[in-house]
Amino acid sequence: MGFQSLPFPKFPTFFIVLFSLLLSFNTSKSQNLLRRGSSLSVEDASDVLSSPDKTFTCGFYGLGQNAYWFSIWFTNSKERTVVWMANRDRPVNGHGSKVTLRRNGAMVLTDVDDWVIWMTNTTSTSAYRAELLDTGNSCFNERRCVYWPNPDYNVWQNGRTSYNSSRIAFLDEAGSFLSSDKWQFRAFDVGFGIKRRLTMDYDGNLRLYSLNNLTGSWMISWQAIMEQCKVHGICGRNGICVSTPEPKCSCPPGYEVTEPDNWNKGCSIYLKFPVSVEASESDSLNGSNPWPWAPAWSQGLPSLIRGSSLAVAKENDFLASPKETFSGGFYKVGTNAYCFAIWFTNSVNKTVVWMANRDKPVNGRHSRLTLHGNGNLVLTDEDESVVWSTNTLTNAGVEARLLETGNLVLVNQAKKDHLGEF
Repeated sequence: MGFQSLPFPKFPTFFIVLFSLLLSFNTSKSQNLLRRGSSLSVEDASDVLSSPDKTFTCGFYGLGQNAYWFSIWFTNSKERTVVWMANRDRPVNGHGSKVTLRRNGAMVLTDVDDWVIWMTNTTSTSAYRAELLDTGNSCFNERRCVYWPNPDYNVWQNGRTSYNSSRIAFLDEAGSFLSSDKWQFRAFDVGFGIKRRLTMDYDGNLRLYSLNNLTGSWMISWQAIMEQCKVHGICGRNGICVSTPEPKCSCPPGYEVTEPDNWNKGCSIYLKFPVSVEASESDSLNGSNPWPWAPAWSQGLPSLIRGSSLAVAKENDFLASPKETFSGGFYKVGTNAYCFAIWFTNSVNKTVVWMANRDKPVNGRHSRLTLHGNGNLVLTDEDESVVWSTNTLTNAGVEARLLETGNLVLVNQAKKDHLGEF
């Protein structure tokens, strides 16, 4: 079974920054001042504000085909590491949207239809310009500063919580961290002049990154858990992590990776029992056949047990009736469109007798039919949304079988009675 390397995360999920506004003159390209009454346009990539030392840039950050955010990012980061967004939950259009410093002193982000998406609470002030500083902050008329979050607000007004607020921590410019509970650490490249960010990454590990201005890439200069395999859930549920010394993930026997490109999803049970065609009735009696009620089969499974699945991506993943008259699996109905169906095994064009999701075909990549531990047989699309299910919930041992009549049934393993027939 092969191993796959696990890449380090590229983007931060947690970052504390101070953002302020200072109101100014001149709307020339790549500047650090913005005059009252002037704007930054989403349609001009060079229409941005820059801090005097070029550490930070403020402007429109695009992701996808037509979604933009008014943001602040590290100028020299290769992939535009964003430290703040004004409209995180409401991206604007790539045509006609703009940020304007209005004559009443408010900075306003509007969409293509002039609908206000975000604005500062700076109306009726003497502010007349906005400036992006080297710290990522800005101030009003070089006297009054407005920070993000606003220091005049309490924790609730700033969307924070006061839990454990008695503790204080500080990361200085040299890369040394010190907290009031005596916890401390230093970056291995400790020194001044290096841009850093402290990030709680998606895997739950706290990391300090340093920016290489020449390559624009971020380098890990400290992390809370040094041995990556000790990070909880790094290979997902049921996954096995091996340090080589880089963390590599694999699945135990009887399991397969749920999504090859995403180890966070871990491993899922994948059971196939390759009983040979020559298996005899005596094999069933001495226990070598795990399903003594069924004759030998060549490809199809005689049943699904709790926790096992049929995957759309595996062509030979299907159920077979005892005499292989019928097969049950994923049937292609169009380009990348599949239905879970039952068909005559020996028919040339797969003559279908039943479909579970006739009106809602699933994707041909990660969709699967799973018999859950609660006895519910569920068909899910690639995004794990439920497309069809039997709605059978039971604490009894249950398995799904395809009968010689072409019916799909859920069977109580102890009592051998049917819990449902489809």
